[in-house]
Amino acid sequence: MIKPSELAKIQSSLEHHVQEEVKNLEEVKKIANEEQNPKVKAILEAIIEDEMRHHKIFQTLKEVIIRGEIIEEQDIWEGLWIKGAWITEQI
Repeated sequence: MIKPSELAKIQSSLEHHVQEEVKNLEEVKKIANEEQNPKVKAILEAIIEDEMRHHKIFQTLKEVIIRGEIIEEQDIWEGLWIKGAWITEQI
């Protein structure tokens, strides 16, 4: 069982990570939009897609932890595979 003080640290850390990820993602999107080299642009777009998947995973994890739910292995797999870890949607 996680102590409330430890849970608060985890929540804070996840929130910080999510906020930083959004800022970084926006910066990479800006660079990709301005990039003229198609090869570099393709790499940047792949990074954007990958970061969007990471963002979705961390958002799900953050929501579960904030609600204080018990996470079981099945929940983790559902979060990774069923709930859109491979779906790219705009954040």
